[in-house]
Amino acid sequence: MLPLAGIRVIDATVIFSGPYCGKQLADFGAEVIKLESAKHPDPSRGSPNPPRGSGVYPDGEPGPRPWNRAGLFNALNTSKLSLSVDLTTPAGVGIVKRLAKVSDVVMDNFRANVMARFGLGYEALREVNPSIIVISMSANGMSGPERDYAAFGATLEQTTGMAWLTGYGPDDAPYRGGVNYPDPVAGLHAVGAILAALRHRRRTGKGQFVDLSQREGAACLVGESILDYTINGRIAERRGNRDSSMAPHGCYRCKGEDSWVTIAIGTDEQWKSFSVAIGSPAWATEARFRTVLGRWQNQNELDKLVEGWTVGRDHVEIMHLLQKVGVPAAPVLNNVELLHDPHLNRRGFWEWVNHPDAGRHLHYGASVRLAATPGGIQRHAPCLGEHNHYVLRAILGLSEDEVRQLDDAGVTNSDPRSLQPG
Repeated sequence: MLPLAGIRVIDATVIFSGPYCGKQLADFGAEVIKLESAKHPDPSRGSPNPPRGSGVYPDGEPGPRPWNRAGLFNALNTSKLSLSVDLTTPAGVGIVKRLAKVSDVVMDNFRANVMARFGLGYEALREVNPSIIVISMSANGMSGPERDYAAFGATLEQTTGMAWLTGYGPDDAPYRGGVNYPDPVAGLHAVGAILAALRHRRRTGKGQFVDLSQREGAACLVGESILDYTINGRIAERRGNRDSSMAPHGCYRCKGEDSWVTIAIGTDEQWKSFSVAIGSPAWATEARFRTVLGRWQNQNELDKLVEGWTVGRDHVEIMHLLQKVGVPAAPVLNNVELLHDPHLNRRGFWEWVNHPDAGRHLHYGASVRLAATPGGIQRHAPCLGEHNHYVLRAILGLSEDEVRQLDDAGVTNSDPRSLQPG
């Protein structure tokens, strides 16, 4: 039995941060029911009628039901169930309330009070289930002057101070990350908050409301620059791949097209080991490079010399060579190299998943391993409304006639194209 078996979660989140949290819970045994509607499905499912070549679909083909084949959705929603229900209808709201009565957690990542406007805020849900735990993962929290502002991970990188730190010097514009980094940060914060609230409920029998600000969660990661200002009065500068004290510390071009390796040397002992590993060139023993401070003060010249050695060598081979002598080094892997990485594959990180619409593909599995109760992908990401019958009949106890009436009325529709004009 997985550690979260017996916990039921209503996942009303969309895109990245909330779905990532829900996936972690589901991979470890929670019954996570993805709440969507054909009218407003998770945007990560993509358009109901995408043009060929758009989005990430298997073999580049959207297929007859593209909303079930979208790469981002299928990656972030494995192990979950799907209930399609229209929350703009009284019947749809009633279904969710009935489900909340027999659930443990309800989660959303909309702007503040969006769920309350549907009649599904914490106070309304607490009336039907006093022990319910409700977590709202809004961008800016449930209070404050910007609580109703919309945001995505890309904009939160700016308002958390993260983007100020990325770039290659004070004259360079701030860069955003390659992924919307605040999203998974918020997702993991939410996992911890939910487990803490469940622990509290076990002790007291009481549920509670959890106010999670995605902005505040990501701002916790720039604490070093905040500390530097409060202590030294310094505004942080962008320094690219360089470190405040270590050198060489950077990303160096290697043999092949767009191939790179990272090297980080923090001590004189590591420098000596590095020098021997690369053949003890004369420049490695020059006075300006003999100490940590000297290397840091002469980084421009040092980086050119280091890259002069790396540029003719394979990035993976460099990692193995330097790691053998205790020097931190790692290749910069692209997505193809990551998928075929022998270390990750030996550990079983990638898992094959069979999806009825998307086919058989590799997905990332559990990133932590509990020795006694290991988690992992329990099932493919759900097709829209795939588990309507199970939720409505087995969990809520509706009759076949009631289920059919809801479907005929469009409350539990699972075909987005049926709602489009023409």
